[in-house]
Amino acid sequence: MHSCHVCRTSVVLLPLLASMFPFYMSDVYVLQCYVDNLLQLTTYLPKSRGPVLRIIFVELTKIDVSYSNSLFKHLYI
Repeated sequence: MHSCHVCRTSVVLLPLLASMFPFYMSDVYVLQCYVDNLLQLTTYLPKSRGPVLRIIFVELTKIDVSYSNSLFKHLYI
């Protein structure tokens, strides 16, 4: 019964974690705490390590691209 709950937790939790990732205009401290907490989650759900790292990578890449685009527009337009 316990393992079944863990399976459902990953299916429900991972999309929620990705959708709640702080926006790029958030304070750096908020982003750092969120990423730290995601990494801490992998100690409790070791099978979610790959998907959690993927969420972190994808979301931080989006933030980097958004920041780079806004900086480019500010400097050159």
